[in-house]
Amino acid sequence: MGSYTWYCTNTNDGYTEGIDTVWATARADAWGDYDITAALIIATYCGASLHYCSQGHVDFQTGDGNIPAGATITSVVLSLWCTTNDAPGTGFILEAFQNDWGGTVSNGVHRNDAALQALYDGNKLCATIDAYGKATGQYHDFTSTANFAGLINRTASGYTRLTIATENHRDGLYGDPPLSTYWRTYWGSANQAGQQPKLTVNWSSGPDAPVLTAVQHLTHIDVGWS
Repeated sequence: MGSYTWYCTNTNDGYTEGIDTVWATARADAWGDYDITAALIIATYCGASLHYCSQGHVDFQTGDGNIPAGATITSVVLSLWCTTNDAPGTGFILEAFQNDWGGTVSNGVHRNDAALQALYDGNKLCATIDAYGKATGQYHDFTSTANFAGLINRTASGYTRLTIATENHRDGLYGDPPLSTYWRTYWGSANQAGQQPKLTVNWSSGPDAPVLTAVQHLTHIDVGWS
């Protein structure tokens, strides 16, 4: 049995945003604005005239050798530190997807509604959380899916990279935020000391090595004398 917690220390993590005056176009925007210095904004909201779909991108170096070779991962927990929470009501779900965004946030790593749906359909959904009512100034654990353990990157020096977006960005079912409605949640990034995203992996030992037992068979030989 074993456990290890990684913190996101990659200061090139951050958030991206799809932006447009039309809600559906903001969801479909595949080339958004970005920021690698601030807290992660994970949101669907509307200002005075523009709609925004914001998502966070984080990574953890799970291939650094802390998971022993042959170990079986039994559970994974993603935890984020909430700094601001304007979730509008219960059912405002955040979804964390396994998505190799390359390690440096830029416009091109933003995933629009169709790309998020492709990740969902491809069984890349790792964990979810209902953001409504989550207190600020503390960590909150996401609820992991059955897929998460198998999506941990154990390749030598490899990273498990996640993109975290609202379910509303992907499927639009929560609805179009009205003008000047700020359905936003803010979470600590690698740039906020003591608030970095963290990932805990638990494992059991691998299968026992086969035990070889030498068994000596004694053969009784009858010798006839004439």
